[in-house]
Amino acid sequence: MLLVSCTSGPQETPPTGALQAIDAYNIKLPPGGQILLHDGDRVLFLGSMIQRKAAREAVLFDTVQKSQVWRSQLPGSAIKGIALPEKDYILIAAQDKGEAHLLRLDEMTGEIAWDVVFGSEALDAIWNPADAALWVSDGSSLWRIDPDNGDTLATLGTKLSENAHPGSVILAPAFGDPRTIFLASDHVLQMLSLTGGQLTSHWRFSSAKFIAALQPVHFDNGSEGVIALAHSHAYFVDPRGKLLWHIKNQDINYAPIALPNADAAQMVVFGNFVKGIYLVDAAGMKWRAALPGGNVHILGIPTPIPRNILLGGVMVTPSTEPALPGYWLAVRSLDNLFAYHLALTGDLTLIAETPIAPQDEQGTIVEKGNMNPNYPPFQMDDGLAVTYSEGIRLFTL
Repeated sequence: MLLVSCTSGPQETPPTGALQAIDAYNIKLPPGGQILLHDGDRVLFLGSMIQRKAAREAVLFDTVQKSQVWRSQLPGSAIKGIALPEKDYILIAAQDKGEAHLLRLDEMTGEIAWDVVFGSEALDAIWNPADAALWVSDGSSLWRIDPDNGDTLATLGTKLSENAHPGSVILAPAFGDPRTIFLASDHVLQMLSLTGGQLTSHWRFSSAKFIAALQPVHFDNGSEGVIALAHSHAYFVDPRGKLLWHIKNQDINYAPIALPNADAAQMVVFGNFVKGIYLVDAAGMKWRAALPGGNVHILGIPTPIPRNILLGGVMVTPSTEPALPGYWLAVRSLDNLFAYHLALTGDLTLIAETPIAPQDEQGTIVEKGNMNPNYPPFQMDDGLAVTYSEGIRLFTL
């Protein structure tokens, strides 16, 4: 059993058990994995954070009917999905020739309703409920886009980046204020606000590497800011642009999740491909749990590469058991599914693990990472659904 903690005192010990495969559904999913959109009873499988040019399709799966709803061919590799209030989907699809498509998919058929091409492969969008519009940026400019037809309603700002065509762009709403956003382009993070039609940049913060994910968060102790994840670095920056803490590690950090939510967080969990699971609190105190299995050995010599790379992602659900308050974490590597219990004290306990795919599945780490659908676990019925080379498998404790 794995226990990661900086606390002491009596508490209930979660029971150990086994994850049992109870069903399987054959469906061809886009390879690479990591990017999916869970929208009620439907899951939209999009593509990969790493191999962004591997797949040019989106697949919608109904978790009640246990079947594919539609499969849509895209003009590029999907890198972002947004569920609109009226149930259609907005996607961003990148092309390898330096362009990105912002498009709308019909929720019933998967057909493309409209498609707007931008002259930059890096693009991001968020839904702004205050003016019922999309805010879209290529890192250099910011636009309001009409979700009904893709028309540009307004250009909110230009020359927002020193680089005319940044290689990475991330947008995030700030603290529930629809007129204030965070924009990360390459290694620069800034906070922008729109007042009286004028877009103002309040500050700029520079990361050591390009920023790959943002999570605005208000901790339950009153501290607030935005967590910025980059390759080998994690930062917490307050609303004035002041760095509150900095974690330096190795490899790609991704998928930050505020617990229980971003408005009153006790902690934030995020994944690192090589190092495993990170838990951080408002003060930057961190706990880290490497996935079980040790490191790969070559000719009997251990390497820095773990046997279980956290490539798939993490799913978090609140615990409903009174004796075990906290959260359940479902974590997947290329080959295995792990179930953890996270106590409110910060104790992280490994409960069970199981292989995801049949034991005879072949392939190297690179082959499985590129070609298998390595998506994060998601909840289906009362079990954990996990994708693998043949489709979806359902597990339960």
